[in-house]
Amino acid sequence: MCCPETEPFPVAKADEFPKDPEDLVRMLLQIREALENEKLDDFQCIDEIIEVYHRAGCRVDYRHDFG
Repeated sequence: MCCPETEPFPVAKADEFPKDPEDLVRMLLQIREALENEKLDDFQCIDEIIEVYHRAGCRVDYRHDFG
């Protein structure tokens, strides 16, 4: 668990990820691109990474609200 008072951080199930290794590499490169993009603030970076997951067909059911 990440914090005792919260639910465990969600982990995508292996069967949700693309099966093609090239698609997995593409996902990693897109995540890396978002992380290295200095124009994005932290929250925009997180949003972009979530979009990478969504475009790959992976669900993101839980997202911590830091607000």
